[in-house]
Amino acid sequence: ALSKSGIVTSVSFAAEDQRVVTGSFDGSVKVWHCASGVCEMTLSTLSGSAPILSLAVCPVEDLVLTGSLDGRCRLWELSTGSMSQVFEAGEAVRSVAISRDGCHILCGDADGSCRFWNLKTRKSKQVYLQRGEPILSVMLHSLD
Repeated sequence: ALSKSGIVTSVSFAAEDQRVVTGSFDGSVKVWHCASGVCEMTLSTLSGSAPILSLAVCPVEDLVLTGSLDGRCRLWELSTGSMSQVFEAGEAVRSVAISRDGCHILCGDADGSCRFWNLKTRKSKQVYLQRGEPILSVMLHSLD
């Protein structure tokens, strides 16, 4: 069950609470079926993968966003199990958020930076700085 993934650093529900997605310090991202406890999919098994520090699941687009110790955010498609985009954030990414519509992401990292991206254009829209202190948690509300 979940103990086979190494040290689990982040957990989120997906697919109307039928699945749980976990990120682990060994760099793996796994999708678990809630009722059976069976691992349905492993999204990352690359040797040398950076430890996952945070993850967020998009409720409508079937996307998972991970933040890693290597300073990158990775966007995964649950339907295919493939990584679709990588975003350079800087320092270790401590917290990530994805908008409900799957169009924007936000990440907070160890150097006190908070970056906001538009997923359609793949461009960073804004960088916010909190000098000297790491960002430990981020959240996106509706942009409407």
